[in-house]
Parts: sequence; C-alpha cells; structure tokens
Amino acid sequence: IAAKNVPLKKGGEILLISEQFPSNVYVWQELAQSEDQTLHFIQKSSDIDLTSQILDKLSDQTSLISIPNVHWADGTKIDLKAVSQKCKLLDICLVIDGTQSIGVMDFDVSEIQPDFLIASTYKWLLGPYSLGFLYCDEKYFEGQPIEHGWINKKGSEDFSKLVDYQPVYELGASRSDMGGLAQFHLVSMATEALKQILKWGVTNIEETLSHHTDYLSEQVKNIGLTTLKKELRCSHILGVFEDKQAFSDQIAKLFKEHNIFVSFRGDSMRLGPHLYNSKEQFDDFIEVLKKGLVGR
Repeated sequence: IAAKNVPLKKGGEILLISEQFPSNVYVWQELAQSEDQTLHFIQKSSDIDLTSQILDKLSDQTSLISIPNVHWADGTKIDLKAVSQKCKLLDICLVIDGTQSIGVMDFDVSEIQPDFLIASTYKWLLGPYSLGFLYCDEKYFEGQPIEHGWINKKGSEDFSKLVDYQPVYELGASRSDMGGLAQFHLVSMATEALKQILKWGVTNIEETLSHHTDYLSEQVKNIGLTTLKKELRCSHILGVFEDKQAFSDQIAKLFKEHNIFVSFRGDSMRLGPHLYNSKEQFDDFIEVLKKGLVGR
C-alpha cells in the first residue's frame, strides 16, 4: 500500500538498511525498477551507531526510506525520532516496519509521525498469522488500496446491489483491507492479544525483557562470545556473535536435541526471550552453548 501511494522524486533514491527482512526489500526493488529510482542499502555494522549512518545518507534526492525500529537479526536500534525529523526537513517519506518492536517497545505514532507504519500481528503483538495493522498519515486516506476487491467499495454491505459497480471506495481504513477479509477468528485472536499486552503494559514488558537480555549478554560474554553494546540494541532481541563468523550447524543440532529454540540470522544467533522465560532456562541454554563451543 505504501509503495502504491508514496510520492517519488524524479530520479530519486530509495534507502534501506542491509540485511533487512525480505518483505521490506522486494517491494522496493520492484518500485525502484518501475519508477526510475536508485535503491541504496546502508551497510550495518555491529559496532557503529546505525542511526548516525542513516542520517548521513538522507539527502534532497532521497524519495523515501523504509526501515524498522530494530533490526530483525540482532536487535540493533534505530532512533526513529531523529530520522523522522530529518525526513520532514528534506521532504522524505518515512515507512516503518514495526513488526519487530510494536507491542514490546514504547512507540508514539504522534511523536514519530511516519507516512506509513506496518506491523504483522504474529510476532511481538502475540497474534495470529495472516493479519497485520497499517497506520497511514491522513494525506493518504484516499490513496490506492493494494487490491481491488468487492468488499472495499462503497455500499458493499448491500448485497442486493453488488452488480451496481462502484468506482468509489469505502471511507476510512476499510478501503485498504485485503480480499477475503471475513476471517473473524483472526480478528478475535488479535483483539485478545492486544488486551493482554495492554494489561501487562508495554513499558513493563520492555523493562522485564531488558533484564532478560542483559543477563544473557553477560553470560555469553563470559564464555567468549560478543553482543552489541547495550546502547546500540533493543531490550527484547539479543544478537550473539562468534568472532564475526557464523555459528556451526553442530550447535544448532545440539540446541534442537535439548529442546532449545533460537534463530540463526546471517552471522548472528538471535535470542528473543519473552515473559514466560526464566533464569533457569537461560542457564540451561548457556550450558548447552558451552558444550557446543568446546574444542572450537
């Protein structure tokens, strides 16, 4: 939806960061090819402030930047407020992929004021697959939807007049809904998940998970591995590195044998604890990791 509606500068540039999740890459590759835009990837470094790198790359020629709040592979943070301020100064569209942060980090859309914010429900919003949330700035309220289904046209609730074809869309967010929207069980699941998150409190979740990842960071460092500096990473995702090389398949196999679930993304091992995890589980993880590293 963002790609269908963002204004582009003639011969402009689309900015992404390296190693982003594919969903936030393919659509911009296609748009760059079809609209004579240059696609540029900002190379991410584990020991350099990514926000500073982004701010340095924003220019008058930048049409849009599409970034997450935190990098999905290792939890690198981006200061969206600073990025937003420069985007507004240079008339750059800001598209945010909030899938890896909404629900577990405080976020104020009125403060950041993005052009678009997208978040799938199946990650930190604790909801189901096949559902997501979209925020768009008021200036896009009458924009083009992602597809032309029948249900997002004006008057579609009156089934007796469906063949009175309408060029006009429904007002409000429903114009951007996907076809086959009537998956009522998914909406109920997402609603209950949001109620639970609000009951716990996003600030409380973030603080608790910060203690989790701080503890894990300390423990993996004690056995010779490295993590991002605390000021560069988020509270809920911890990227673990072994001398800048990928972890062996043997370690992944060992985790599987012990019923321990982590993710390997590029050169990093991604740890994503939540409220249900305990110190005892973290200690078990460290012991298994030690065994996997023996002799290396």
